[in-house]
Amino acid sequence: LSRLVQRDGGSTERAVARINSQMPLDAKRRLADVVIENEGGLEQLRDQVRQLAARLRRGARAWGLLTSPLMALALVLLPFWRWR
Repeated sequence: LSRLVQRDGGSTERAVARINSQMPLDAKRRLADVVIENEGGLEQLRDQVRQLAARLRRGARAWGLLTSPLMALALVLLPFWRWR
């Protein structure tokens, strides 16, 4: 609250109204694809970011394989191959 008041230069009442107008954190979590908790120390935060980066790299490799021209050709030709 104090950071918001200092940052925006507004009143405490205005800051409280702004906070209360936001979507609840539980609702945001339910809608999120990824949640990075920032409750612990810096090393814990770094670990979460490293794990997320590794997961995204794995997903990008899989997506790259599935969308490669060779895979697209194989998917187009597969039905014809099976019926020969």
